[in-house]
Amino acid sequence: MSNYSENQLPNHSPERARLAYQSGDAGGGKRLAARFAREPELIQAFVETADDGPDALQSVWKAVQEAVDSYPAFADLYYFSAKAALRVGRIAEAERLLQRALQLNPSYVDALILAARVQTTLGQTSAALDSVQRALRAGGDYPDVHTLLGRLRMQRNERDLARVAFERALALNPKLTEARTHLSELTGVASREEGI
Repeated sequence: MSNYSENQLPNHSPERARLAYQSGDAGGGKRLAARFAREPELIQAFVETADDGPDALQSVWKAVQEAVDSYPAFADLYYFSAKAALRVGRIAEAERLLQRALQLNPSYVDALILAARVQTTLGQTSAALDSVQRALRAGGDYPDVHTLLGRLRMQRNERDLARVAFERALALNPKLTEARTHLSELTGVASREEGI
């Protein structure tokens, strides 16, 4: 617990959020929710600095929920809210928020990539594959996206397509260990099959 008043804390402080909600200052919570709606990237700053206990993080989460309920027309707000949901362990809620962000902006690359990661975690391989492919079509030509695509292709036993994805990842970033490891596994399997 901090000895500071809410006005003495930095604007991006999770402690500020906790104090606003613990003190029953509904206005403080509403102001924070409105600020999140105006500057959704602040959600990430609050969540990343919420290391002073679960109360502060839950207070931030409460403000995030209020922002989403009060300002439902902003894709960025849903995207950053999904990141907050993941931080508080609400993966199904994160998936719902990402789907809403993508309804508002179907080619939102960052939301598509995060949706693919969430869907992968939930074991939704087909949905994750669709999200990755949409992200790539929307301009998300990043090494980690190709690596994820390769992993998804491996799960579906599509080794040739997985190899192509890992090769693209390495073309973009030759130092990417995960892609190199998976590619080695694939080429090793192919070599063993040819030797049979």
